[in-house]
Amino acid sequence: MTTNKRQRQLRKRRVAVCTILAAVVCLTAGLAFLWPSAGASDSTPREEIILPVVENISPSADAPRAIALAASNPSIPVFSTALKTAAPTPAAPENTIAPGDAAEPKPVPTEIPEDEPEDELPYYLYVEKGSFTLTIYKKDDNGEYTDVYKTYRISHGGNKTPAGKFELGKKERWHEFNDGGFVQYATTYHKRLFIHSPLYGSKNEKHLWPAYYDGSHGIGKASTGGCLRMVTEASRFIYEECPEGTILEIVNGSPKDTTSDAPPDRDHKRYDPTDVNVDAD
Repeated sequence: MTTNKRQRQLRKRRVAVCTILAAVVCLTAGLAFLWPSAGASDSTPREEIILPVVENISPSADAPRAIALAASNPSIPVFSTALKTAAPTPAAPENTIAPGDAAEPKPVPTEIPEDEPEDELPYYLYVEKGSFTLTIYKKDDNGEYTDVYKTYRISHGGNKTPAGKFELGKKERWHEFNDGGFVQYATTYHKRLFIHSPLYGSKNEKHLWPAYYDGSHGIGKASTGGCLRMVTEASRFIYEECPEGTILEIVNGSPKDTTSDAPPDRDHKRYDPTDVNVDAD
């Protein structure tokens, strides 16, 4: 009895030792599987791995075989399992464009050259009261008002016509004076003073008052209330071609000795012969 009892105690101890060793081997193999060797690449796809199964291990009889098998391949756990490791999902490529869908470069718009702005003030008006002459200057190649475009004989108001530089203002196709009479193509230059045509009895080009054309108050005399009176052709040119802001310079005397021709003979007609709106009889 004593011998049998001792054998049973030895058998229990050996089973306990084998159980502990088997547990240690399993733990070691599991750690080795979860953390592979440093030399392996994490990006290498893993195929399905079927781990061998250590079946029916008897703590008393087969423990040495289990230990030997685990020792020969410590990366394999001593339990029955099959693991399938999913391959890593490849990252989506950036800016993926099909060969036939390559982006075409955007066309660069062609700049259209802007037209040069028209000269806003193409003329300069100069009046010498001493010679009763209006000189219309246009710009030269350097942009200076030195080229004489035309000259016209005028009437002014003597001291009632101020000297100085003025800017042309509003325009009227026909203007009626408070003390009677109508004028064509009236352009203001100073307060209520105008550049205008000869006087008419009504808004009719054939109702000319001869006295204000070539008579006692005719063109070429100091006979206005301060306005500048001239033939219809001249007043119309200023009305149509000299915009607001055009400079009018009026000087006393005749420092430049400008000259001009007398108005055309009207041949006793009741209209201005320079007026293109009137058909000659």
